Amino acid sequence: MTKLGEKLPRLEQDPAKAFPIFEQSGITIEVTLPGALSLSKGGNSQYAAIVKLKNETVFTVTSAEFKVTLNNVFDDINANMPLATVGWKGPGVMDQPKQEMSFTLDAAVPANDSGNCSPKVALNNYVQWLASNNNGTGTENFTTSLTSVQLTLTSAPETKNGPTVYIP
Repeated sequence: MTKLGEKLPRLEQDPAKAFPIFEQSGITIEVTLPGALSLSKGGNSQYAAIVKLKNETVFTVTSAEFKVTLNNVFDDINANMPLATVGWKGPGVMDQPKQEMSFTLDAAVPANDSGNCSPKVALNNYVQWLASNNNGTGTENFTTSLTSVQLTLTSAPETKNGPTVYIP
């Protein structure tokens, strides 16, 4: 039987998509997650998220620390109906999901480059969705998900100094 004729398993995640959660003055922080999920009632899905910092400034970002809060998903029509609980989780079965996770920059990010960020709690870079027993459709919003952003920038080699920026 050809590949086209073979039965495929049901897919529950769309391909990964980068969601910007912070954009200011040439600095962007984004989380890469599935573009869409299809969950069974009471089911769950887990995805290893990638958190990146993009630096489109003339400075090098030498350090960054911030907290990302994952909001629960509610039905688009009935905003009071919870569809899924969302949290940061480690890879272990017994790891408990946390709604908020602190991240730090792995290494300095030169001007016009990007770099990965890691959770302060090792290996807690998985996002888990636990579906309720309700029917519905909803979207996860990252509108209020980033707090306490602290960036340290150093000057480009041709200048003598650079600012330290704190963005509340």
